[in-house]
Amino acid sequence: MIELYVALGVLAICLYFKWSCSHWRRIGNVDGPSPLPLFGNTLEQVLGTKHFGEIFDEVYKSYPSAAWVGIYQMFNKPSIVVRDLELVKDILVGDFASFNKNAFEVDEKVDPLIAMNPFVQDGEKWKERRSALIPLFSASKIRTVFPIIKNVAENLLQHVTDTRGASPDFEAKEMCGRYTVDSVSSSAFGIDAESITNPDGEFARNCFEFFNPNSTASFVRSLMLNFCPKVAAALNIG
Repeated sequence: MIELYVALGVLAICLYFKWSCSHWRRIGNVDGPSPLPLFGNTLEQVLGTKHFGEIFDEVYKSYPSAAWVGIYQMFNKPSIVVRDLELVKDILVGDFASFNKNAFEVDEKVDPLIAMNPFVQDGEKWKERRSALIPLFSASKIRTVFPIIKNVAENLLQHVTDTRGASPDFEAKEMCGRYTVDSVSSSAFGIDAESITNPDGEFARNCFEFFNPNSTASFVRSLMLNFCPKVAAALNIG
């Protein structure tokens, strides 16, 4: 009897995934890559081998004649990649009121700091945050911080010149990260993080640990926040 229940359960799961993976075909045979059960078209993102921007770029270039392409996110959630510029204009301008829902969800109670990021907000909160940040990127503000960023760039060039003799090779990604940390800390907080010359400094170390988690727990946390935000909120993961 137990074997029968197990078999029925497996059959139900298989039928569900088959049905959920056929959404775009059922509504009109929409162009798009074939999905995998559960992962949709995001397996490489889940494994960390590709950024979701790279996945979207590949999809975009694979269907040059399509106005939009049907894809599947985690748990086979149907989504679209818009290619037609007129449709893009309608979504971002003309009909923006109908398309302002953010795909990323962060519970304010779980992570109030990340929840303030406009890239994860929507609706009125996004409008308020956007209005507060726009003045920071005005021409006058950029002119003010340009000398600071230029000075950081000169420090980077000097550091590369000074260390090239002893070690001609260096990790470009890491060096660019240090430059970014020093630029942001100097222009936004008035702090000289000195991460270019001292990557083990407290400010730089905390920044790198935040953006480059290397533990299994951090990896699982990131997956939960990105793909299962409601479950993460219920478990108070943030």
